[in-house]
Amino acid sequence: MQSFLDLLVTLSGGNTGGGYTDIELREEVITLTIAGTDTSAVAIGYVFKLLAKYPDVQEKVYQELCKVFGDSNRPVVKEDLPKLQYLERVVKETLRLFPPVAFIIRKVLNDIALRKLMNTLK
Repeated sequence: MQSFLDLLVTLSGGNTGGGYTDIELREEVITLTIAGTDTSAVAIGYVFKLLAKYPDVQEKVYQELCKVFGDSNRPVVKEDLPKLQYLERVVKETLRLFPPVAFIIRKVLNDIALRKLMNTLK
């Protein structure tokens, strides 16, 4: 299994000279690390907020976790993820309601006649 850094080096062309420089690799890793932690933390915070607000949903998530993990203290492995379907839906709904990344909403200034536009594109 390759480390994340080894994977970046390989994908960038390896040691052939056409890939990232050491500085570019370092900056890429820093960017991914910092951006990833902030958005993940925001998303997790909103999941907790909604679970606290809706105790019935919280109970269903708890029951699903008990069903998958029981009394064990083992860490989550990727084989567990398909079994956590309700939790996945809760996370996706949370991300729909509270997207952690800002997006731009554009305002249409003029009406557009699509039929007329399509004729000009032909």
